[in-house]
Amino acid sequence: MITGILLLVALALSTGIASVDSHSVSVSQETPALLDNWNGTWVNVGTLLDDPAMDAVYEAMADAANVAAGDGSFTADDARSFLYAMHKTNFGDLEIAGNTVTYYNADGTVKCECEYESAGVETVAFGEEEFNWYKFAFTSEDSACSEYKYLIFTEVHSHEDGMVHWHMRYGNTSFDDLINNTDYAIWYPTFAVEGTTMETVADGYMGGAEMMGAMMLASQGSIVPTERIYGLACHLEAAVEAVHDDGVHVIEDAKGEFEKYKAEIQQAIETIRGSAHGVEQHRAELYDITKDLEGEHVDAIHKIAEDYEEPVDKILALAHQLDGLKDDPVANEEEILEIAGKLHGHLHAGLEGPARRMVRRAEALGYEAPESGKEIVWEYTDVSYPVCVQRLPNGNTLIVDTAGGENNRAIEVTPDKEIVWEYPTLTFSARRLPKGNTLIAGPFGRPTANVTEVTLDKEIVWQYSGDFIPSGADRLANGNTVIADPKNHRVIEVTPDKEMVWEYTDLIYVWSVQCLPNGNMLTIETQDTENFTDTRVIEITRDKEIIWEFTDFDAPFGWVQRLPNGNTIIADSDKHHKKYPRIIEVTPYKEIVWGYTDIDLTYPAGVYRLENGNTLIADCRYPHVIEVGAS
Repeated sequence: MITGILLLVALALSTGIASVDSHSVSVSQETPALLDNWNGTWVNVGTLLDDPAMDAVYEAMADAANVAAGDGSFTADDARSFLYAMHKTNFGDLEIAGNTVTYYNADGTVKCECEYESAGVETVAFGEEEFNWYKFAFTSEDSACSEYKYLIFTEVHSHEDGMVHWHMRYGNTSFDDLINNTDYAIWYPTFAVEGTTMETVADGYMGGAEMMGAMMLASQGSIVPTERIYGLACHLEAAVEAVHDDGVHVIEDAKGEFEKYKAEIQQAIETIRGSAHGVEQHRAELYDITKDLEGEHVDAIHKIAEDYEEPVDKILALAHQLDGLKDDPVANEEEILEIAGKLHGHLHAGLEGPARRMVRRAEALGYEAPESGKEIVWEYTDVSYPVCVQRLPNGNTLIVDTAGGENNRAIEVTPDKEIVWEYPTLTFSARRLPKGNTLIAGPFGRPTANVTEVTLDKEIVWQYSGDFIPSGADRLANGNTVIADPKNHRVIEVTPDKEMVWEYTDLIYVWSVQCLPNGNMLTIETQDTENFTDTRVIEITRDKEIIWEFTDFDAPFGWVQRLPNGNTIIADSDKHHKKYPRIIEVTPYKEIVWGYTDIDLTYPAGVYRLENGNTLIADCRYPHVIEVGAS
């Protein structure tokens, strides 16, 4: 099936937008000594995909995919994302002179200049179709060129009177990886001759819309790497944290290449089975120890222990089903992902949260367990994995219920717990803006990601896309948008016209971002990405200085909020059991002046302080959203 997708791409090189035919621009069929055949300035077509002229193309692609699929599941946004993935680069336009390639940033400034030498030509054949990849290896010593170590180019070509262009790939691994890695089956960054008009670009893509729609449809079920491996990893990467001491562990390495796919599934099966049996063993032991005792905590332990029986049985049954499918992950991909999704739901909602509660109830039998002393004044439980919360001016609550749960959505809920607005998204972040629109960072962790502003009618009025992972976004008073990007270790600011005007890169892995009234940025940084430890809250100035930080907490991801009084409220999930999960408020002098913890608090990720002094908390592995009183 993957070969079929590659064949479609090969055919794309002989028809429509990407054609190599009798109308091609004439180039030497011998290996060029330098980059002579590509000399000149070239427009990165991927930077033009947001132009309104492309909207009709996306509609036509979606229509074509829906006709071929026989349903209406594809949207214009799906088509837009597909072309983003096909054309994605981490630079803007190119200029080629002799053996030098100049890479420009999106704002037109020079990113780096790299020198290359020819490494030959490789002909790629698919059935009766074939085309050439021309290979170039860099000779520069500039470290900025290291991510462009290997280049492969197609010939410059056009279709009839269409766009004169060519395609490339780049990387720092090997030519073989760029040419044969199935992750790149639809990756064709495209460059048009200088002076190409947007009308020419849009007309060319409209002519190929039917073919592109068919490719989009086929790619949904056939390209296993990248998104599909990400999907499996997302569902299986965290089985159960811990039930008793170190009895149950997390699946740490669920992301790999296609060749490791079967082995990873087998590892996941073994870990899941071990986790389930471990939970069952600890449940039974704990029940036996406490069966003759009485009291509130004992009753709670027994109730939770009984609740474990059903999810453990379901997990073992699903692991057995997965075992029967693992030897052919391509053919059985849909079933594997469906089972992975069910496992994820059971492991997080069915085991991990209650496990933590059960252990802490057991601890209460031997010594004093944390009791909050604070009243829960409101609770919403119809969620699977809530990670972000905000109380709106109308009294409703905005909740991000996603990032690994079953729902993948942002919802607005009334005080009476009625859902009055819902937007499907895979994200950690959604913020309602003062004018009523919602700013959403997502889909989180996917190859094509964006930050999107949507109206209450779910109309997209602004979107910023690129090769990044948006873990959080906020809007400045001047209309610019600030984005936390853990993939590229940075926080950036972009204008409404999508120009990046500020960037802070001295970071390792960032979660969430809040724009402060003084223009500074508040974010969480994880410094140890292997173990997801060593976290800190930092405040960054416009001059790129860290003027405040707080480190006495342990949350690999989570939210913080700077309060009007200058204090900072932090969701501390206590991922590695330094103490216990909690919400804390700290002063500028790093003194903890308020806190909330409770036996039933399992993994707080989202936090939001209300004007009345109460605090909203998203507890993603209980799971529920609660409002606790201030006193």
